[in-house]
Amino acid sequence: MPAVSRRKRLSIDCVGHGQQRYKFKNQTSELVGARRPALKPKPTCNHPTWIVQPNRTPCNALSSLTSAFIHRISQDVDIKFQLTWNFGGFLAAIPRRLGTSAALDAATDVLVAAHTGYCGGGITVDPSVLTKYSQALSVLRQDLNDVVKARSSECLCAALVLAIAQV
Repeated sequence: MPAVSRRKRLSIDCVGHGQQRYKFKNQTSELVGARRPALKPKPTCNHPTWIVQPNRTPCNALSSLTSAFIHRISQDVDIKFQLTWNFGGFLAAIPRRLGTSAALDAATDVLVAAHTGYCGGGITVDPSVLTKYSQALSVLRQDLNDVVKARSSECLCAALVLAIAQV
């Protein structure tokens, strides 16, 4: 049954009948082209100039470790390589704790290096991963010898991350 006959049968007024409708069109490409000024020729120089581009983001060891770890636990990674789904949701809380514990930083560095090699299809373990692993174990041992640090959640998390890196 058409909508018009139903409306007439139930005595309902037609809302919006006969009113002008507006259709919005995207005109940004036309406006950008119209506002663009003409290019002026560059003056020539007799002396050499060097253009140095600064880094777009400041980068230190902690920020690069954090970004590499976030990339490893992101949801865009294939399910068979996805760390959070395979080993637990506690891994998502690690990036905000990086920089607070040397043991957690070292363990996270080992996990990122080992996971990078695993995703690359490497059959053997890279020697740099083993070096990082032994350094992380010694830092964790030092934290476990300290009474205050041994009871911290960062120390427990570092031990769990190292256990995951062994897998």
